[in-house]
Amino acid sequence: MSKQNPSFIKGNLTPENKRIAANRNINIKICLKCHCHNSIKATKCRKCGYKGLRLKSKQLERRG
Repeated sequence: MSKQNPSFIKGNLTPENKRIAANRNINIKICLKCHCHNSIKATKCRKCGYKGLRLKSKQLERRG
């Protein structure tokens, strides 16, 4: 049986891991043509090759 990191048992995240996860979900670019998610360093879309990319909105998404 493999050992699990105690911070991930039953889905509990440490504050540091929550910050890292939130940063990964916010710092991306969106293609204006096909709405594909791309890395922050991208200069063109990985799916369609279109050069029109925008940064993802920094607003907090509130879910019901």
